Amino acid sequence: DVEGGYFIFGRLDDMGNRHGVTAEPDSRNVVRFPGEKKKKNAIKEVKGNGQRKLVVFSDPDCPYCARLEQTLIGLDNVTIYTFLYPLEQLHPTAKSTAINIWCSKDPSKALKDYMLAKIKPEIKTCKNPIDSNIAFGAGFGVQGTPSIIFEDGTLIPGAMSLEAIEQQLQKSHDKVVNNAK
Repeated sequence: DVEGGYFIFGRLDDMGNRHGVTAEPDSRNVVRFPGEKKKKNAIKEVKGNGQRKLVVFSDPDCPYCARLEQTLIGLDNVTIYTFLYPLEQLHPTAKSTAINIWCSKDPSKALKDYMLAKIKPEIKTCKNPIDSNIAFGAGFGVQGTPSIIFEDGTLIPGAMSLEAIEQQLQKSHDKVVNNAK
């Protein structure tokens, strides 16, 4: 609408309370959590003991991804794997920004600086996994950013509140730990 209160993201979301209008949480997709080989193509951040895990597909120029990045600051005892996933059709410079972030001396810091403070990374080129990340995410059915995959394979498109992430993160971790026993 004119006020930006709703966003179509494969479903209709009320941006005021960040809840799906057309899809409830029960419609979450379940995928396979990425293995070690694939996670090498992600920017890894370990907070606290890092025992809980989640994957984020993020477009550096996506305002909802920036909002999610701000939310993720509030998590502890988690390992976050961020796959740079530029959506060039929406953000024409996102791919070059993603490459600059990946190729920087400290990709994690460059990502945080850009997402939280809009500090542009230095222009750099290097061998990078951006095209591979795009194909990888598409294979999971990622159609937009941000998209989050929890440790038990729960895939949730869109930004979530800290409370919702924390709840799903713990539920997913407990499920994985209990199934491993």
